[in-house]
Amino acid sequence: MFLNDLMAGSKQEGPPFGCPLCDGNEGLVQFNWRIARTQPESELAPYASSLSRKTNLKWGTLHLCPSCGRAWYLDGLQEKMTLVPEEKRDLLEEWSSSPLYLSPELWAKAKAIGATPAHVFSGDKTFAEVPCRVQTRQGEMLDKSLLTFKTVPPLEPYQKKIRLLKDVADILPSDFALPAPVRAASCRSQQEKIGRAPTWVESPEGRRFCLNWTVNFFDSKGFQGKGMRLASPQSPKRKGRVAVLNEPMDDITFFIGDWSEKVRELLNPSP
Repeated sequence: MFLNDLMAGSKQEGPPFGCPLCDGNEGLVQFNWRIARTQPESELAPYASSLSRKTNLKWGTLHLCPSCGRAWYLDGLQEKMTLVPEEKRDLLEEWSSSPLYLSPELWAKAKAIGATPAHVFSGDKTFAEVPCRVQTRQGEMLDKSLLTFKTVPPLEPYQKKIRLLKDVADILPSDFALPAPVRAASCRSQQEKIGRAPTWVESPEGRRFCLNWTVNFFDSKGFQGKGMRLASPQSPKRKGRVAVLNEPMDDITFFIGDWSEKVRELLNPSP
């Protein structure tokens, strides 16, 4: 367990109110490493001179804070430095220790469902996620699962239930997953105002709903994702206020896989 071994004996007691680097008043957990390195007058400069590189990971590198021993992850492009939450140290090690790919059989099933790309505003070109029902190797059936392919480890706070791709025994269509054309449209949604980028959809009965930003799963008022379609501009609008629906992050289990150029094939579902 290289990460735990590396950190063993390195952690020291910090100041009474936390490490000045890792637990400052602003609670800084992510910053631009390029700015820290190239702008000596920046408030980020102390990080560049203090955080020490310790080991290479699958993608990116692990750094340690000399004051408290906390781990930081630098992405492979050496642009973004992220504080590793203590509860995700073992997960980071497991993620980096082996390749995370689908078998040919599971690949075909994932391609039949089709992947959702990153939102156009994100600018991320190495990202895809497949919404599905997963049977795990432990025998669980998880109806709202996202197979997530990317080049960075799962450190984002929105990913609350995290597994790795190697835990997947079978992939099935999920009744809660939106059809690929609807998901693709939500990835191209345009921001109308701060926090809102709508995609209008409707049920087979003509009930209209508004998706916000990228959405993979739909489960609202008795309606499920599989039956939803993009709303026609000519469809009659429902009177009264319409709920704006976001991706149900708390309900989703993320299965993390490795990005490769082959993953782009998943963005075009099989007939």
